[in-house]
Amino acid sequence: MLSKDTLTKTAFSFNERSIEATVSTDKEFPMQSFVKYHEIETQNSAYASLSSFLQPEADSQFRKGADIVFEKFANLGIKWRTKNNIIIDLRSNIGGRIFYSRAFVYSFLSKKKHLNLLKDEKTIDSWYENTLCSHLQLESPAYLQNVLQYMESKGLTGTYYYKNYQKQLTSQKKNPVVNIYKREKLDSNRFSRDFNGNLIILTDRNTASASEELILFAKKILKTANVTVIGENSYGCDTYVDDLVYLFPNSHLSVCLGARKNTAISTLPEWHGEGKGIFPDYWTTSEDLNKTILLTTHDEEMFSKLQGIENRLM
Repeated sequence: MLSKDTLTKTAFSFNERSIEATVSTDKEFPMQSFVKYHEIETQNSAYASLSSFLQPEADSQFRKGADIVFEKFANLGIKWRTKNNIIIDLRSNIGGRIFYSRAFVYSFLSKKKHLNLLKDEKTIDSWYENTLCSHLQLESPAYLQNVLQYMESKGLTGTYYYKNYQKQLTSQKKNPVVNIYKREKLDSNRFSRDFNGNLIILTDRNTASASEELILFAKKILKTANVTVIGENSYGCDTYVDDLVYLFPNSHLSVCLGARKNTAISTLPEWHGEGKGIFPDYWTTSEDLNKTILLTTHDEEMFSKLQGIENRLM
């Protein structure tokens, strides 16, 4: 305990400088080692719920199943692009690997019959880098080592990004530098879209991070007129990502500092900042969620199949 009283601000010394920081109590996220996924279809509409973008550890018994689920999810834009309505349930999805969010939106643009997430990773990431890649980035050996260790724990050593980070770290070892650079590429109008239906995204107060990123990409790439968010405002933690953990040697306390600031999210009018998140187009309480979906889709058959959605992911 640092204080018996509730603190709103505190100060600490770093490199002989006094720094004031805001203090808040984060809500505890329900961490899961497995991913829940479900699909429902009618003639005109489709529904999919995804409980998490968190990838289980490489040696987890749930890893293979999660990989299958994420690839299914990433292909929904190809599978359902002829539907009038696609409903994506991200309630209490606290995020995880943002790549899956980007792949999902990219599938609405892809001319392929199926996306293979491992083989098509470079294509998807190159697309991202030329559309909504806008951030302030820390570049340092410590950051690269941190990212590589995380990717190794997740079994991502064969990915395009892992190999790129390895090359950067090798270069850094020859000439170590700590640099913060700005990267901005906001050009979401370069790609044709084959989807003319409605994408409906369900959110609640625990919808966070990669889930918020999915909404950003959907609103920007598929256009706001085709994307509707229903539910509560999201958690609000998509500004600072790629946390680095620093341990204070004397107190044994640790602090997490983001190595990247996502400046693209601030271009979304519905984004109201950290801790406030994305405001929905239609605010609903649990008791009228299905009725609000019905008013948006006009699909009585889906309304029937989603009975009880107010209480759980379907």
